[in-house]
Amino acid sequence: MAIQRYDSPQVGNAPLEAARLNPGMAPNPGVVGQGLQHAAEGFGQIIQEAGTIKGEGALTKLREKQQEYTQWVQTLNGEKAFDPEAYGGAPGKSLHETALGRFDAAVTETGMGLSGHALEVYRTGAARFRLEFGGHVQQHETRESAVVAKDTYTGVSAVEDQNITQNGLSQDGRIQFDTINQSVARKVHAAQQLSDWLGEGPDMRQARQLEAKSSAYSIVLEGLLQRNNTQGAQVFFDAHRDSLDRRVVIVMEGKIQQAALANDVQTKADEIEARGLTLDQQDAMAREAFKGNVDGQKALQSELEHRFSVKRTAQTAAIQEVTGKLWDMRFPTLPNQRSRSMPDIMRTPEWSALNGTERNELRVQWESYSKRNESDPATRVAKFATFMDILDNPASLISLSDFQIASMTGTLGADYTMKLMEMKRKAAGDLETLKANTLNDIPFRDIAGEYGLKTKGALAQEDLAKLGSLRDQALDAIRYEQQATGKVLGPERKEEILRKLLVSVVTKPENAFQKNFVPGDWNDRAPLFEAVRSKPVPLAFIDIMNAKMKALGRPAPSPLELSKLWIEARAKGLVDEQGNQKP
Repeated sequence: MAIQRYDSPQVGNAPLEAARLNPGMAPNPGVVGQGLQHAAEGFGQIIQEAGTIKGEGALTKLREKQQEYTQWVQTLNGEKAFDPEAYGGAPGKSLHETALGRFDAAVTETGMGLSGHALEVYRTGAARFRLEFGGHVQQHETRESAVVAKDTYTGVSAVEDQNITQNGLSQDGRIQFDTINQSVARKVHAAQQLSDWLGEGPDMRQARQLEAKSSAYSIVLEGLLQRNNTQGAQVFFDAHRDSLDRRVVIVMEGKIQQAALANDVQTKADEIEARGLTLDQQDAMAREAFKGNVDGQKALQSELEHRFSVKRTAQTAAIQEVTGKLWDMRFPTLPNQRSRSMPDIMRTPEWSALNGTERNELRVQWESYSKRNESDPATRVAKFATFMDILDNPASLISLSDFQIASMTGTLGADYTMKLMEMKRKAAGDLETLKANTLNDIPFRDIAGEYGLKTKGALAQEDLAKLGSLRDQALDAIRYEQQATGKVLGPERKEEILRKLLVSVVTKPENAFQKNFVPGDWNDRAPLFEAVRSKPVPLAFIDIMNAKMKALGRPAPSPLELSKLWIEARAKGLVDEQGNQKP
């Protein structure tokens, strides 16, 4: 049997249609020709597809170059976009020409080695890429040209505005018209150039010219008003009103009117004040001076009230200063000072500066102070009870004047009077700050009540004094820690300090041991007990014991336990007097 075979070309896995030749049979010329044609077409298709792939591969590389050049162009901002040195162009060549030159070079370099269909595909894509890139460069040039034009106008405008500010007005308020007119002309010319550069229409060009004039003339008007030349400002405003933007007209007209009213108010206030009238009489004259003008009446009344208040404040401050000096003479606070007698004080200029009523008030305060100091325990109770009462009402404290606080010196003593003044002054009128400064930002009374102190209802002076003393200690401890750390303590830390103080107050040795120890427990500690009986358990020792108990997984020691531990630790020489552990 004869074996069949294929004599025609084969492309891929599919043989082309061909005549099967059997031995003994003659070939058909028509069939053979058709097979050769199909084979040629197949080869041509393969070659074309390969060329397309190769051309598109080159275009991908060209696209990367296009993006790289686009990013480079975008880095050339402002004047750099028009400076050949900045973008590496030849003299006289624009950024657009230089950038396209670089791109064309990249097209040539990337397309080297291409031919036939691959080259045709590449050239078609490269032409499209070039068009896109040129558009990007042109857009960038247009945008940056606007920026440069605006920057140029802004620079010219700033220079001319400064020229008007410095040279357009003399110190006495006279107007230098030549200087102003020249600067305005240059600003208007720069505005026209900007408008032409941006290709704006007539309306926009006119608006820019008006803005240039308005800004220049506004500087002149503001300068005249600052020099208190209200009349000159009004004349200049009327002369240049048509050269001002409508909004500028409204603003400057209002300012000139306000300045004129303010000058009129000052003149009338001087006349009324010179008559030495009472404040009510001055108020009546103010209504008459601006009859029918409510704004003028209010402005004049406000000015007269201000002047009256300034005088009264100055008088009060002078009295406070004199009174403070007299208090220092009578009851000195420094160790080396001696108290001066009343006859001696009455010969001083400070005493002469007070009127009869003020002298009598001071005598009464001194007598009361002297009586309260006859008995030290009573003075202490009164001092801390008053201190507590004042700190419990920060809203009342913030309303007190320094003079009113100083009048309490007889009760509080100089130190605690100064403490109150310092708290009030540091608050600077802010109630929340004063609350924080006086420990009213934590529930002081509730916490003190937890440790057995009386805090509810109408308290006796002694109980109020205990709270005042405790509050004073807490405020001192807080102040010391804030000074040491340089940080303002929050309510949580303040409460922690207060509780430690309360523990130490409750656990004074004379209280806990006398009530809870049998004599045999502590008689042998008598010398040590006497040495520490008047002192509370130090905070440092409380911190040490709390840390030790925490490390052992045990609760913090009770006040009674702390007292025992404190006496034992001192007896054995484990801690010093401040409660610090010895090495």
